[in-house]
Amino acid sequence: VYWRHAVGDFDRYQVFIKHNNTFLQNKTVPKTQSECVFVGLVPGRLYTVLVNTWSGLYEASTSTHGRTFPAAVRSLVLAGQGTEELRVVWTAAPGDVDHYEVQLLFSDMKVFPPITLGSWVEECILSSLTPGRLYKILVSTFSGPNQKAQYIEGRTVPSRVK
Repeated sequence: VYWRHAVGDFDRYQVFIKHNNTFLQNKTVPKTQSECVFVGLVPGRLYTVLVNTWSGLYEASTSTHGRTFPAAVRSLVLAGQGTEELRVVWTAAPGDVDHYEVQLLFSDMKVFPPITLGSWVEECILSSLTPGRLYKILVSTFSGPNQKAQYIEGRTVPSRVK
């Protein structure tokens, strides 16, 4: 957390972080500093940060909201392939997730528009693909405006001669 120094004479800052109106951590920061770090937070979670400026027994408070970056999905694997489809599965990303987005790429070019999936979904079947082609499958975790991507490559099965 960063802030601009308060104007005038003061003794110290006290910084709090809370979620859903529950105070989680607080730190006392010397007046010469204008930053502090909170650790052990939940990925993708929206927090409220309060910075109190103290002078003697008096305090002035300012608050803002901030969100940690989401975590990537875990254990992303290619679980099945056919001549025209690929199936990918994953384990849910830890923390707060709004939704997932699956993007299919060939030679780093988008093949289809991205597929949006709910935060409870842990698989995706991509169909109408070209036989024998190597694709890159990108699975992104979204929380608020932030995202974290994980990818895997997979090749469809070649077609038989006719």
